[in-house]
Amino acid sequence: MNAEVNIDGLWPDGAGAGRLGDGSVRVDGLVPGDRATVRLEHQRGKVWRGVLESLTAPSPARRASPCPWSASCGGCDLDVLSPDARRDAVASSVARTLGLADPPVFVPSPRDPGHRARVTLELRDGHVGFHRAGTTEIVPVGACRAARPEVEAALQVVARWVASDPAASTSFSSVELRSDGAHVVAALTRRADAPRGVAALPDLPDVAVGGRVARGDTTSRLEVEGFVLEAGPESFYQVNLEVNQRMVAWVVAQAAEVKPERVLELYAGIGNLTLPLARAVGVPVVAVEIAGPSMRDLRLNLKKAVGAVEAVTCDVGRYDLRANPYDVLVLDPPRAGAGPALARALEQRPRRVVYVSCNVPALATELSRVRGYRVTDVRLFDMFPDTHHVEAVVVLDRC
Repeated sequence: MNAEVNIDGLWPDGAGAGRLGDGSVRVDGLVPGDRATVRLEHQRGKVWRGVLESLTAPSPARRASPCPWSASCGGCDLDVLSPDARRDAVASSVARTLGLADPPVFVPSPRDPGHRARVTLELRDGHVGFHRAGTTEIVPVGACRAARPEVEAALQVVARWVASDPAASTSFSSVELRSDGAHVVAALTRRADAPRGVAALPDLPDVAVGGRVARGDTTSRLEVEGFVLEAGPESFYQVNLEVNQRMVAWVVAQAAEVKPERVLELYAGIGNLTLPLARAVGVPVVAVEIAGPSMRDLRLNLKKAVGAVEAVTCDVGRYDLRANPYDVLVLDPPRAGAGPALARALEQRPRRVVYVSCNVPALATELSRVRGYRVTDVRLFDMFPDTHHVEAVVVLDRC
C-alpha cells in the first residue's frame, strides 16, 4: 500500500517523520520539508514504517550530498540537509523526545566538515572502509570529508598500505586514526585468527598494535581548558576537539554556579571534565572510573590537577555512593546511559545534576524515571555534524 506523506520532523534515530491518518510514519532517507510517495510496509501501534518510492517534492533545505560514499556508508545520514536546517531539525527532534516546550540552544561546530579527530576503519580483502549502515558489510572509501585534515592524510596512507600489502587485511581487522590536533596515532587491532608472522606496518610515524607501542609516540595530548590531558591508544576522548572545549566550559560553569561543597563525577574517563571542574569549583571532587586504560590515564593526568581530586577505581554500578557525600553530581556515561546508577545517585539528593549524553532516547528514558528534580536547562553541542547524533547536556535541580 502506498501513501503520499509530508515529512515534518525527524525521529530520534534520524528517520523522516510524518503524519498518517491518526498515526505517524517513519521513512529512512527523508528529511523535514520533503513530500514523497511511500510504500507502507508494516505498522506497530500507530506508527507505520515506510519505504521511499519517489520524492514528489524535495525539501527546500535539501542539497546534493557532499560525499560520494554517504548513501552507502550511512555515517553522515543527514548531510543532504543544509547545516542550519539540520541543526533546527535535530533540536526540534530532541525537544519532542525529551518533552521540552521549546527546542534547546544548539552550539554549532567551528569545524564542518573536517571535524572528526577519531575515525575507525575496517580492513578486509585488501580494502579499507566503514560498515554499511545496519550491516557488517564494508563500504570501501577513498576519503572521509568528516575527518580532520591530518586524519584524512593518514587515511590515505592506510588505504595505500592495505591495497599494496595482502598481509595487512589478513593480519589486522581495524585501525583507529586518532588525532590530538597535532599528530595522528594509528591504533591497529590484530585479528584473532591472524596468520603467523608480522605484517609490515603502515608508513606512519606513530603506530600502536593492540594498545601497545609498535612505533613512535602513541600518546595523544589533548588541550582542554588550559590543561594538556594524555590519552593512550585505547582511551576514549571526544571526536570533535573544538566542540569538546565548548562543552566542557559549559558543564563546568553549570556545576560551579551553585557553589557546591563537594562534587561527585561518575564515568570520569581520562579527566576531560575532572581537571577543569576541580579548578573551577575549588572544593573536593571524587572521580569514579572503571579499571582500564582510561583510569590509568586519569591517574596520570590528575598530577596536573588544580584542587583536591580523589580518583576511585570502580565500576560505577558497584560504587558505594554513600562513601563520599556530595551536593553536585556530574556524569558522562557511555552510549547505553547510566541505568540504575542514576537513580541510586539521586537517592543522596544532590542539589544539582549535570548529565552529559550522546544518546538522547536513552537519556529521555532515564529522565522519565527521575522524581524530585526538574530540568532547568538543556544545551546541545554539535559534536557530530551532518548526522542526527548530538551531545546533550541536561541540568537537573532538586525541587
